[in-house]
Amino acid sequence: MKSFFKNLPSIGLSLLINVSVLAALYSIHLSLPVFGKELLLESIFTEEMPQEEMTRDLLLDTTPAETLNVIAGGTPSTMVGASVQPAAAAVNVQKAAVMKEVNIRPVTTDVALPSDEMLGQELGEGEIVGEGAFDRRKYDSLSMREYQPNLVSRPEYIRDRSTSHFRETIWRVIFTLNPNGDKLLFQSSDPELNIHNEHFPLAVEGFRSVAAAQVVKAARAMQLIAQAVGLLEKVKPLRASEATQRWRAGYDLSLAQLYIFRLRLYQYLLAMDKHVNEMPQPKNPKANEWNLWWNTQTIVPDDAQFSRLKDGFALKMSRDEYLEMVKTEEAASIERMRIVIVNHSGTPWARRAQAELDMGFGFVVVDRLWDPSGQRSEAQKRVPNL
Repeated sequence: MKSFFKNLPSIGLSLLINVSVLAALYSIHLSLPVFGKELLLESIFTEEMPQEEMTRDLLLDTTPAETLNVIAGGTPSTMVGASVQPAAAAVNVQKAAVMKEVNIRPVTTDVALPSDEMLGQELGEGEIVGEGAFDRRKYDSLSMREYQPNLVSRPEYIRDRSTSHFRETIWRVIFTLNPNGDKLLFQSSDPELNIHNEHFPLAVEGFRSVAAAQVVKAARAMQLIAQAVGLLEKVKPLRASEATQRWRAGYDLSLAQLYIFRLRLYQYLLAMDKHVNEMPQPKNPKANEWNLWWNTQTIVPDDAQFSRLKDGFALKMSRDEYLEMVKTEEAASIERMRIVIVNHSGTPWARRAQAELDMGFGFVVVDRLWDPSGQRSEAQKRVPNL
């Protein structure tokens, strides 16, 4: 009992300390707000917040971006400021060994898109300007983003092309069938591929003489086209591994054009043969020449013309078999052009394919009064140009 009273001050001091600590903790608890679920929800969704701020429609913007996003995924960087290193290392996509089936997505700003002048240099001015000098066409940037030209130096471009059997074959076909003496692009040309369709003499003997020379050219051109078709058909399996849509489009259009050109030359020969053997009178009494104009209507050889055709080309089939073969070939040639239009929609290649279809591959011989001096009579000058 004596020891209890002896330790009483220590026990009292311990109780006093514990009570003080509990009182301090309780006071801290009272000073904190009660974070219940109701208060948490109220702090986010209040009655004053409009419904438009809580629900927003997803916007799908398909217009080309005007800035380059150099972070295509992954963890965003928390660094502030620009890096001294480039965002990505320069890679030549045409030389990359990993490129099999590729989907190229270059920056589609106004700077990256080719101008009309650039497309004129790449495809030829006639393909950009067309028949009318004021027809300055603008191609959709989304359609053209996978058809960007390889704007490198000419020696580097030739080296890149020479490393691809697919591309080199296309170039060899174009080079072989080039009739224009343009030394800028071609070191040589074949002027015998310039086949005339205008200014044939009106007299029978004069027409026969000039037409005979053009028929020889047309027959030779058909042989060269047959060889070119064989070359392009042979490399068709390589098209799937071609890295750029630009070369694919060039291949598709070139092959489709060759089939159309072959049919057009065939119709040219039929028109010449028909006119030489019939030699109708000019409809215009003042006419002084014959001309061959493109026409969507084709000539179907009759029995007499097919007999001449059979002897001239040593055909072994009957007329009905031959006409069926020509009909099938015409349908296939038109389908090839339509595939180019569908697969390369909104591009110069699709436009050219449509122009080939609109032109047709038939010919009609018409007479015309032609003034070689290019001068008009006084009466013609007074006719208003409406």
